[in-house]
Amino acid sequence: MGNARQLRAKNSKVIGKGQRNRTTPSGDPIVALWKYWIASKGPVLGVVARFAAVMLVHYALVFAPFYNRLLDIYVGVNARIASAILNGFGEQSRVCESTIWCDKFAITILRACAALEYPWFVCAAVLAFPVPFRRKIPGILAGCICLPALNLIRAMTLYVVGVHFPRAFDTVHEEIWSVLLIIATIGVAVSWLGWACQNDGANTDAAKPA
Repeated sequence: MGNARQLRAKNSKVIGKGQRNRTTPSGDPIVALWKYWIASKGPVLGVVARFAAVMLVHYALVFAPFYNRLLDIYVGVNARIASAILNGFGEQSRVCESTIWCDKFAITILRACAALEYPWFVCAAVLAFPVPFRRKIPGILAGCICLPALNLIRAMTLYVVGVHFPRAFDTVHEEIWSVLLIIATIGVAVSWLGWACQNDGANTDAAKPA
């Protein structure tokens, strides 16, 4: 009997010790807090990381010679399209490479004037947001079509202002259109975000059993 009691007492001490070890917190509390913060902010950090990665691709391409050659072609095509539309409205404009000019005024569409950072911004926001890819497509198309079209309108209005209202050119160029492009970019991104979230909620509700 005595040996049995001693064995049970020994086993109970071992079990109790094991339970205490399982419940006692271990490790550095700062590390544990950091891991908890990363886990809780994981989705947000993922969106930020994907957005930053797409924008880094854009800024890396700026230093690539082939990308700059494509930009030269792009601004030249923009200049020709803008001149054709302007002439359709009665302007007597001509084009030399990426310069739209007449006897009174000339405007050159530079690489920096292509304003491609705005479509890139929208595409980065769309690609970073966690929704199915099929709902990203309308946002990408909106950013890649609407914003370049708006920039084309910008080039045409700047030409008209330069010809007919030259004193207002700097104000329209540096203040008005800069703000309008930023507002339009944010508007496209936010509009797509609202549409994507609304459709996501509708699809979730439709998937629920009746």
